[in-house]
Amino acid sequence: QLHYGQISGNEQLKAHICDYLYKARNLNVSDVLICNGSQEALFLIAKAFIKQDDFVAVETLGYPPARQAFAACGAQLIDIKQDDEGLCVDDLKAQLECYAIKMLYLTPLHQYPTTVTLSPTRRLQIYQLCYAHNVMIIEDDYDHEFHYRCQPLQPMAADDPADIVIYLSTFSKIMFSAARIGYICAAPEVLAQLTAWKQLMNHKNDVLMQLAVAHWMKEGGFERHLKRMTKLYKQRYEAMDAYLMELQALWHPIEYKKPDGGMAMWVNFNKDTRHLKAQLAKQGVYLQTEAEFYFTNSVRSLKPVNYSYARLGFAGQSSENMQQSLQLVVQELYASVRK
Repeated sequence: QLHYGQISGNEQLKAHICDYLYKARNLNVSDVLICNGSQEALFLIAKAFIKQDDFVAVETLGYPPARQAFAACGAQLIDIKQDDEGLCVDDLKAQLECYAIKMLYLTPLHQYPTTVTLSPTRRLQIYQLCYAHNVMIIEDDYDHEFHYRCQPLQPMAADDPADIVIYLSTFSKIMFSAARIGYICAAPEVLAQLTAWKQLMNHKNDVLMQLAVAHWMKEGGFERHLKRMTKLYKQRYEAMDAYLMELQALWHPIEYKKPDGGMAMWVNFNKDTRHLKAQLAKQGVYLQTEAEFYFTNSVRSLKPVNYSYARLGFAGQSSENMQQSLQLVVQELYASVRK
């Protein structure tokens, strides 16, 4: 069992993941490809399917490592407009008619970084457009489990009669960032191509970690852990919401829409946030601001002139640390805080 193992991953772990996906996400798959984290999964997809100067459509605000993986493999990125409900279908349609787009990268459950959940209607419209234009969809479902107001929508991959969706997810958000286990679900011929590329890039798996996670899932520890973490993150989600409302009550010009789930909130401070990250880093606070979620080198870039948003993560910190960090943010942006 402690030899290199299968290129596609430990068979026990793959079977447990398939069972879990069907039970928790209504995703009926017979096989998955295990990767060393979601970033390896993204790079594998890019290497297998993107050629030099192929067009890849992306959400205007997006996950920087995904864009970097696509660009490193020669992709020309096309920004698609977003609004308060997620990706704009009309703009996607216009760009599909303008460019020979090969792939669309989406984070539909909790859009990264805005946390917006894409509605079932828009999902269907996007799927139909991609099918009509022969576009593959990369669905990145990085934190599916953490949904608090209602049951999360099932993945787009769960209703994919044309086999055009490549679905990827990860264990790092469920466990810890050093747990480099991600996985891909796709049509058999797609998985075969990705497995061949994985053999070239990195045919050695972290067998010990995969065996440990497989045992954890078999013994029921995985689902118990999920319940505990979802409960804890919901408490922190409510705490972040309460702190932001307190700041609003003090007449700070803060605007946000409470998401249905996720691990962060997307907040408009109505003040320039371009230098906020560096300022807070000096005080030991890590913060992601709006500017870092745009890709400057897109063929069609919708990067704005002004930046006023920040992504406030709540999952990885206590309520006390969260409140203290928010006070520092407010002090930097608004110069003073009412006590």
